[in-house]
Amino acid sequence: MAIKKRKKPAKGGLRIKTSFEGQPPKGLETHVYAFDGAGNFLASARLEDGVARLNLEAEQAAAARLFFGPPMRGDHLPTLKRMERANAFEAAWRFDPASEIQRIDPLPELHWRWWPWCPCRVRGRVVRPVRVHGTTQELPVCRARVHICEVDQVFRVIEVLPDDLIPRLRDDLVAVINHPRPLPDPPPFTFDPGVIDPSPINVARMLTAKRQTVAAPVLEAVAEAAVGGEPARIAGPGPAAPALLSLPAETRAALTSPSVPIVRQALLDHVKLITPYLCLLHWFWGWLTCDELKVVTVDRHGRFDTTIFYPCFGDKPDLYFWVEAFVGGTWTTVYRPHLSCATFWNYPCGSSVTIRVTNPLAPVCDPGPTLAGLQVAVMGIGKNVSISEIESGTSNPKRGLIKADGAPFAGSIEPNVWFGRAALIASGITHYRWSYRRLTRADGTPVSDVWHVMDKAVQRHYALVDTTKPDRPLTFPVYALGPNEHNLFKIQPLGKPADLTIPPGHTFEGWAPINQRQDSATGYFLSHLLAEGDAKAAAGRYELKLELFDAAGNRVDLDAAGVLLKEATSPAPFTAGASTQPATAEHTLKAGGKTVGFRFVIFVDNNPAEAEIFPVSGTGVTVDTACGFVEYESGATVDLSFKARHENGFATFNFDVHRGPSNPVSAASAAGKVGAASVNGFLRNPATGIFTKTVPVTSLLGSCDNAAFSETLHVEALATDGWADLEYLDKRATPKAFALAKKKP
Repeated sequence: MAIKKRKKPAKGGLRIKTSFEGQPPKGLETHVYAFDGAGNFLASARLEDGVARLNLEAEQAAAARLFFGPPMRGDHLPTLKRMERANAFEAAWRFDPASEIQRIDPLPELHWRWWPWCPCRVRGRVVRPVRVHGTTQELPVCRARVHICEVDQVFRVIEVLPDDLIPRLRDDLVAVINHPRPLPDPPPFTFDPGVIDPSPINVARMLTAKRQTVAAPVLEAVAEAAVGGEPARIAGPGPAAPALLSLPAETRAALTSPSVPIVRQALLDHVKLITPYLCLLHWFWGWLTCDELKVVTVDRHGRFDTTIFYPCFGDKPDLYFWVEAFVGGTWTTVYRPHLSCATFWNYPCGSSVTIRVTNPLAPVCDPGPTLAGLQVAVMGIGKNVSISEIESGTSNPKRGLIKADGAPFAGSIEPNVWFGRAALIASGITHYRWSYRRLTRADGTPVSDVWHVMDKAVQRHYALVDTTKPDRPLTFPVYALGPNEHNLFKIQPLGKPADLTIPPGHTFEGWAPINQRQDSATGYFLSHLLAEGDAKAAAGRYELKLELFDAAGNRVDLDAAGVLLKEATSPAPFTAGASTQPATAEHTLKAGGKTVGFRFVIFVDNNPAEAEIFPVSGTGVTVDTACGFVEYESGATVDLSFKARHENGFATFNFDVHRGPSNPVSAASAAGKVGAASVNGFLRNPATGIFTKTVPVTSLLGSCDNAAFSETLHVEALATDGWADLEYLDKRATPKAFALAKKKP
């Protein structure tokens, strides 16, 4: 087999020699960039004393496109778009394989005068508006990275816009100015002094004052063009704006000219006015693109701060930002509006940008709840059930159920606890433990049981920044709170744990609750695994207890240690202002007269719902089971029946009968609790859970002589895990249908 020889590079690489037209500033740094015919970057080199050497193979050199321009800053490879934005000069040249040096004509001053680059500091913060106690607060988004992109300069887009779209652009601008649609309020884009506020009322105010701005001539021109040269009025909030001022004939002629080049130039002359209106021209959106300059990671306060570069003698950069957040273990886009409506045109370097993310997936920075001093507050179960919302009282038949709807608990049950972390750890109280034991069966029969430790691992995510890489990427390892060899769990410290080893070149950036459920659980009561997964056998009341331990593993006497044991009185979900009170006697665990923990009771039921619809029957009817028709006589009745059942009655049902495609039949429908004796005339058989009702045919038919009917049934289990209703315990019956037809004589 012949071995394919590697292509040799051009002798000594591709050596290029050139010079400059005019007198460039001393020390002007210039690079040459090579691309292939498809626009793929090949190589680059710095031009020193007019000479550069590119490491290209001879075949590559022969087909290469060569661009001369400033150094490309940042971590991204050069692209043709970046060449265009940097005003790079593409040389017209032909490769001479016989020559050791390829000579390029002098670089035009029209290009190189734009090459000196200046730094531009880009700062900002990423926030998410959140409603807290009836008011909106802007909470910082953390575990996020911001992509900073530079958008095409609008004048360059207009320069390359096809001829047939130039009149359309002019006409659409006329339309939005004379018949304005609302711009976003507040606008997502920004205006600096070089880009006017284009709201109609502001334009009218500006023209009334006869201020000489770049906006006035083109506004007058396009407005008058739309009305055949007559003065136009701009509608806005409040009184109508005054008539626009008259125009110089040449300006009016330029915009109304049948010549595309003349109209194009008129638009270019007034590009700063055009720019904000592009948000309203949806067809134009596809013409704008952007190049990514940098990706920066926000800090724990949602802030970012970096430096980019732009041509010193050009406009400030037009910047666009989009945001990813680390959600569920992957980087997920949470903010990416369109360029036309979210670009910071002519961004004022150093100014702070506020990016408001409304996507609920965006995680707000949360160091975790903490209390002042030696306190422990048991708040509830999961996110949505407060201790105050659980029935209590040793003689209460509803003990352990949720007060609002009598719902039991099921699945993975995770207590929510707030610790006075700093004070507890400083005093030597460093660990805790949750345990459970069974008290009764579902019917209330007492059960003798011992305590069982909840020994599933509890973990917390933290943010780790790799400072050795330019983009300082984030990773989110987990820190185990426990269990240790004694089945104890650490109280999460406020800052970096003393036993956490950070790799060289990395920094601990704080706790990162990227999974709200996992990062807030203090223990896992896996109720669905009780009795080897037999939900019927395991249903009943269970007691949970929380105990505290010192570093040596000794259980703490809370009274002697001065620890205040508390419980939530606010409904869930909780905010920083949630109220608590000292633990009640029922919730206080005593041993030898000493307070040693917190205890509470919950009712557990993992039984699924049952749902089934039975075929119709009746009096004075003939049922064709094969075809589904039910022939009826005068005075006939139909028996409707369905099963809506839950082993312990913890479910609701909704049975619907519709005539035709969408006409509900109220007399034949019912909704309520599965344990009810009757609902809307449907009587329940206590032994089977089957509901039955006899309905007159006339009530079903309404004004129809013949009609088709559908029957649907949904039985919804009430059980919750404190985060959500457990829909996997619900049951939908297979829908049924029948048709009533008058019996023929």
